[in-house]
Amino acid sequence: MGRFPQQTVTGASATTDDGPGPAPTTLTTGEPDDAPPAIELFEFEPPMLSEAGPSIATLKVSDNVTNVQISWEGQVVASGPPDSLEYTFEVTSANFNKEAHTFTARAFDGKGGIASATAEVEVKLPASGAVRCTFQDTLVATQSGINNLVFDDGDVVAIGFRDSGGGPRMTLWRFDPKSCLPRPGWPRTVQEWSASQVVKNAASAGVAVTIDDNGYLALAGNLIEGGKTRPYVALLTPEGSLIWETTGELGDQAAGVAKVRWPYERIVMVGSRLTNANPPRYDGLVIGFHEQTSPWLDVLKAPFAADEVADIPNKYSERVLAVLADPESAEVFVVGEREFQPTDQAPVFYQRTFVIRFYPDGGRISTWTSSGDYFLHDSARSLKRCNSSLLVGGWTRDVPPSAKPQPLVRWIDPAGSSSGRRVEPLIGMQTFGVDCDREGKVVSAGALTLGNQTDVALYAFLDLDEPLAWQAQHDGLDMADDGAAGLACDTWGFCAWGGFETVNGRVRAILRVHAP
Repeated sequence: MGRFPQQTVTGASATTDDGPGPAPTTLTTGEPDDAPPAIELFEFEPPMLSEAGPSIATLKVSDNVTNVQISWEGQVVASGPPDSLEYTFEVTSANFNKEAHTFTARAFDGKGGIASATAEVEVKLPASGAVRCTFQDTLVATQSGINNLVFDDGDVVAIGFRDSGGGPRMTLWRFDPKSCLPRPGWPRTVQEWSASQVVKNAASAGVAVTIDDNGYLALAGNLIEGGKTRPYVALLTPEGSLIWETTGELGDQAAGVAKVRWPYERIVMVGSRLTNANPPRYDGLVIGFHEQTSPWLDVLKAPFAADEVADIPNKYSERVLAVLADPESAEVFVVGEREFQPTDQAPVFYQRTFVIRFYPDGGRISTWTSSGDYFLHDSARSLKRCNSSLLVGGWTRDVPPSAKPQPLVRWIDPAGSSSGRRVEPLIGMQTFGVDCDREGKVVSAGALTLGNQTDVALYAFLDLDEPLAWQAQHDGLDMADDGAAGLACDTWGFCAWGGFETVNGRVRAILRVHAP
């Protein structure tokens, strides 16, 4: 498979032999003194693909060839001079499964002579959504969990917590996504990288991690002090060593983190600020850091629009739950949920999604809030970029307090407004992680509550109106709560989710990678 040396040459005279090498050859007569063009080698490596990835063409031709082209299924996919021609066949899902993808190479000598040869690539990929590998934290002494994750140059980096007997501590894992095994020297806890004894000794959990172009890890978490949270932000080397760290105000809570590209070099932490303890009330929080200092801060509170009821007593809550720094414009997008009362006379309030766009050095550019365009309550929990749009994952539900949530995915345009949405009729599910794969399929991961039990639930779709491409559920090893807290997809479309599962009454971290 992969190398099929049968070739055809037309337009020039040639001779053949029966020895090793390309054969047989069919010729037509051209100039008797001119050697015909020849394809000496045409093959793909690897000749068979069993998972999403590339197969690279190798094409060697005689010296008198001036131009070559490669065709697949009747379409020219590469053309040019032989010394610069490159072609890679990219397979992204089981939709490409075929015993023989046939490619035809043609070589031209510029004098009417043409040689041709064929090569084949076999594709046998698992079904979309098939499990590639699973990690379960069976060695943890007490409890553990993963809250967020990201792909980094072939690895999965996940953040969460582990409790080995001394209380929960912020923890970073680095996984091989082919085996789901932790890399040597990982996981690493905050006690190993922090320079602060206070941080090392406090109970803590990591909530978000992101990676810049140089592989540096920006992370956010929360310390627990006296029953209240205190945000923690740090920048680490790719190996997990500390560059700098800082802590925020007691009562603030981190939920997400983003790294703004050069030349701004800002780390943006988002979350909430406790404004009233009983009952709990929050304002949204967005802080831009330059190393340990905070050059800008924005506290988000109602009203968000001129026609809204002014929240003079600050009785409504706003929480920022995810953030993304656009790699091209460097603008910062934040999403979250807010409580909203439409009129002075309204006896009820609604929970609504909001999207706010910031300049990289602070200052709001635009604000969009949901109008309750499906059900009257909705929320945003996850934010990722997919091609030219942003994806927001969350939930929506009807007005009655007993109404169950349904997963909601929104498309956000570059101006920061909703440009489309899809609600899946999976009653009781909330999306906590959303991303898209190489084919543009949107993948959603979260938790599905059925009765008294919560299970991990995932699904994927290609377009607004298309049926689901795949769907999966994980109910753990026993009848107990499990959930996915984050999801990320790599450049080939492998998607990993991280969260927790409950086994024998103990909560432990789980990570699973699915085929695109």
